[in-house]
Amino acid sequence: MSRKIHTKIHTMELRLMLSLKEYHICEDFFYRKAKGLRKCCYPWGGGLCFRYWSLSGVNLYLHEMSGSYMGAYLDIRVNPSKLLGRKEPQALYEITEENHRLLMDALEKILKKLPIEERTIQSLILNRLDLCEDFPFSWTEVCLYIQLLNKGVHHTKWKEHSFGDERDNHSFRRECKRYQITVYDKVYQMQKKGLITEEWEEEKYLLRVEAALKTEGLRHLAQKYNLDDRDWTVFLPEISKEGEKIFRYVLLKLLPEGHYYSLSKAREIISESNFYQNKKKNLIEFLTVINQKRTINLQEIRSIKNGKKRLRQLAELQINPVTIVTREQCVALQSIPSLISPSPVLADEIRGTSMYCSIE
Repeated sequence: MSRKIHTKIHTMELRLMLSLKEYHICEDFFYRKAKGLRKCCYPWGGGLCFRYWSLSGVNLYLHEMSGSYMGAYLDIRVNPSKLLGRKEPQALYEITEENHRLLMDALEKILKKLPIEERTIQSLILNRLDLCEDFPFSWTEVCLYIQLLNKGVHHTKWKEHSFGDERDNHSFRRECKRYQITVYDKVYQMQKKGLITEEWEEEKYLLRVEAALKTEGLRHLAQKYNLDDRDWTVFLPEISKEGEKIFRYVLLKLLPEGHYYSLSKAREIISESNFYQNKKKNLIEFLTVINQKRTINLQEIRSIKNGKKRLRQLAELQINPVTIVTREQCVALQSIPSLISPSPVLADEIRGTSMYCSIE
């Protein structure tokens, strides 16, 4: 019987170092395999993209290295759930001992198909790992989360990503040197790709939360949690065991921990707190003023007089500085980090509101 290990994975990227000779052999092999096939092999990002096994969840990216060291590398981008045969568009890979063994076997078969000197899967380097969770909400709640994130999460060390079209209304993405955080309407994405089946429940909507761990992020997390990252086949199950902690840790690097409330509900919580009356008055005024802005930049707020202090006071009450607008028929939403790693006490506090937007 397989032992359940934590955390779901959407995508992972493995790197295989190649000699220059192997690079040219692979390049010829890819073009021969792709002959007559549409969008199977083409230039991409300064290298070559090979999608021959894309239906099985595997795409290859071939790059020649520049500089004094002459060599090359092959990035193998894998959707593990698809590679193991799951076809549902929302499917995620959950590590169990059995699934891990099956994944290793499937990757071994891919390696053996490549025209290179024989390699073991242990010779691959884990270059990126996308932790992922789906949360069922109503369509209104999914849209509201996206709006709140886009209004209130701005950080100089995190680059904002946008599509410049309607997809920006259905997604939120920020990226830094170590991590990338994405929150989006999964059902909208599935609809746009024509992946909604007849079996899909019409009223079922998913908020997908992804935390991509890049190479530097993986290295940092290995040190922080004392994990051995020398062999990725061992490192992957180990990092998954700490997955909930890691997922939450990465999210809190960008997202405030406080829950989302309407302004009236936030005022009520502040009024019922143990703060002195004058502190309550100043905090309510502060929250009212900052939410009159179209966007809320916490770094700018920290630089104004008493800004840091007021934000600390809101954090003490578990209130997010960004409030839900009155026209939305919802007075409270859990914070994204608490969805990943819920606190029973905090969840009960939110459920005590008259119109709690719950996960069902």
